[in-house]
Amino acid sequence: MNESIRGADIDLFIEDNGTGRYHFFMLQAKIMNYEGKYKDIKNWSVNAQFYKLLRASNSEGAFPLYLLYNGGSVNSNLGNSQFGLSIVEATVIRNIRVSQRRNWRNPLITFNQLQAFNMKPFHVLFCQIPKEYKLPETIDGNAIYKGYPYINKGEGIEKEERKSEFEEKKDSDSIMIIKSKNLAPFRIVLKSD
Repeated sequence: MNESIRGADIDLFIEDNGTGRYHFFMLQAKIMNYEGKYKDIKNWSVNAQFYKLLRASNSEGAFPLYLLYNGGSVNSNLGNSQFGLSIVEATVIRNIRVSQRRNWRNPLITFNQLQAFNMKPFHVLFCQIPKEYKLPETIDGNAIYKGYPYINKGEGIEKEERKSEFEEKKDSDSIMIIKSKNLAPFRIVLKSD
């Protein structure tokens, strides 16, 4: 379930107004180059990273986003420093790439293209999650600390196999830390208080 399978660099959980329930976002991070292009957003293919991200987020109850690191470039105008770190829906990336799949050269996606498709500053997730990013289901905080969605994906395997797959250990604050090859490289849980 690592990035090559799930398409996510970061699993981000943000608490819903102190309720103990969390919104789950799967983020794929990309960096804009000096020409204002995202070289790592690959061309359309059935196995493209954006498809992996969309499939995994759908099965895990997450909202899929691209997290974009933007800076000054010769061809793009951020227009506002708030767009230095931005988000855009993974479906937007998919739609652009699908529309380009018949192109002979498949041009690189640019900042200017994505900003036109409702790019948002990253901080909006922490101020007030846009309503279009809220899924009807939220996730219980206890499930997250027990390893959601990684352990849930192991349902149906024997208990002994699950123990060997997930090495559990407690840190100094008695929070359960799960070590598994299935974890996203980064996992962030934010409480609202």
